[in-house]
Amino acid sequence: PKPQEAKYADTFAPLKSVKLELGKDIKPDDARVKLLKTKFARFGIGFADSAPFTISINAGAIAAPAREEGYAVSVTGNGAVLQGHDRIGTTWAVVTLIQLVDQAAKSVRLCEIRDWPETPQRGPLMSDHRSLEVALFTKSSMVCLQGTLTQNWGETPLRMFTVLEPCRRYAEFGINYYAGDRSLTMYPKYPLTSERTFKLHYDVFSKIAEAGGHVLFLYDDARYPLHPEDVKVNKNGAGQDAKYITRLFREIRKKTPGFRMIYCQPFYWGPYYAGIFKAMEKAGNESWAEYNRSLKAELDPAIDMFWTGIRLVSQDIAKSDTDWAFDAYGRKPFFWQNRPFPHTFHSGGVVDAIPWARMHFDGLGGELSGYAYNQFSPSCAIPIAAMNEALWNQKNSDARESVRRASEMFC
Repeated sequence: PKPQEAKYADTFAPLKSVKLELGKDIKPDDARVKLLKTKFARFGIGFADSAPFTISINAGAIAAPAREEGYAVSVTGNGAVLQGHDRIGTTWAVVTLIQLVDQAAKSVRLCEIRDWPETPQRGPLMSDHRSLEVALFTKSSMVCLQGTLTQNWGETPLRMFTVLEPCRRYAEFGINYYAGDRSLTMYPKYPLTSERTFKLHYDVFSKIAEAGGHVLFLYDDARYPLHPEDVKVNKNGAGQDAKYITRLFREIRKKTPGFRMIYCQPFYWGPYYAGIFKAMEKAGNESWAEYNRSLKAELDPAIDMFWTGIRLVSQDIAKSDTDWAFDAYGRKPFFWQNRPFPHTFHSGGVVDAIPWARMHFDGLGGELSGYAYNQFSPSCAIPIAAMNEALWNQKNSDARESVRRASEMFC
């Protein structure tokens, strides 16, 4: 994405070889260092202690913007200085330096950059271990996988490894990886009044948290009817869902304080009141307003909540919409864009220049806790990159230019 603040020179510094200077918080085997070495090796640029060009990472020579994901990069004829405000900010500094390299000429552009995103937690909803490089080079700060292989296929050591290893790899870069298993929440309907259900959720989610991952807890479209035992004890979802999820979240956080959770509630849009809500209310002995009240009052405020805007598919958002969501849920909503592109779910070969930055109200990013696209990665890397720019730097985003640069980068 275009940086918030940048001054570019028309001159480049040669990179025949480079040497590294690492701050005390970054080790030689750090994932960001490995990324830099891997890419530079591909470009034919070597590392040597006697090299004339020094790359300094988090040595404190410059200050990063004091914002989440903030970073600063300064490139002169003698070296590059990189500084991140946090773990992921350091990742973006390294990624930015790689993107500043003229690969054919083995040189790097002189510049001064101070940058940060306007929208926290940007990324696709269908990602896995193959999506890591796409997340890095689109500056996606989160990815989700809605169909992890645990209960649905039978939990085995190998299947659990496929859930936990991406958690570890993304965490090294500071990217939030959310594992979502519908067979733990939607199919079948486990009774929340049973301690065996709590133990099942706690055991699986704790493993994810300990690996550095997070959880996507989906009730979505298949919440009703509730399990008969739950109806007998608590009558409806408003009488139990928020309390149960809060208890689960807080118990896991006792061991892993950095653990995060996104909850997709059954009534996931508003203020527009749809016919499907009426059907869900009738089927579940549930009130949309009462369910929202229970979430606002009883769901831990640190748990994010998915919201699709005023309807199932909302391709433009007004300030009054996010105000409604904040009031209804007692927190900033995590926007779920259900139809990100006209050619939904097509791979990167079909990419439209969609002016997302113009369709939403100015300042949308500051009103959200995140923005997720119902899209596949890595196959949709190009449109994801273009959309990320609209969320990173709304006023300076150019839809057609974003698609062009993303196409050049990934193709």
